[in-house]
Amino acid sequence: MKSQIRLLMAEESMVKELTSLSSEVFRQEAERWLAAGEKDANIQPPGYDSEDMMAYMVTHLDTYGIYEGDRLIGGAVLTIPASGYARIDRVFIHPGLQGKGYGKAAIERVVEDIKQSKEDRHTTLTLSYEPENTFARDLYTKIGFKEVAGFMVDGEQVARYSF
Repeated sequence: MKSQIRLLMAEESMVKELTSLSSEVFRQEAERWLAAGEKDANIQPPGYDSEDMMAYMVTHLDTYGIYEGDRLIGGAVLTIPASGYARIDRVFIHPGLQGKGYGKAAIERVVEDIKQSKEDRHTTLTLSYEPENTFARDLYTKIGFKEVAGFMVDGEQVARYSF
């Protein structure tokens, strides 16, 4: 049940499982969006299948495991490069659960966690997506993100959530 998902700050003990799930998700995304042999860092982010990269993210970034009960169903990586600013860099949900509201629920939980942060350090949250990915655009719009007109990063449309 989507309403029963929970975010847990990732720990080193979760690296192997998070990497395995990330690998599965981003491989399937590449099969869906890319021609055979084509590479795109927006579809398969650097290190998506590397335990070393996942360990780095768990250690140095705000990395979450997304759980339904005791089952890991996804992950999210949040980068906080400056005061008042945060960025959702990756969200991945088990392929069999995509399109069922789990990603939306997870992003809403990330937004809520930021809103309730004791440090109250964030005023802007951003993310980006492929412009032709209308599913992603519609999902993020429903959550409250607004496209930043004319602002693209690495070929992706940037959207902002203001608190």
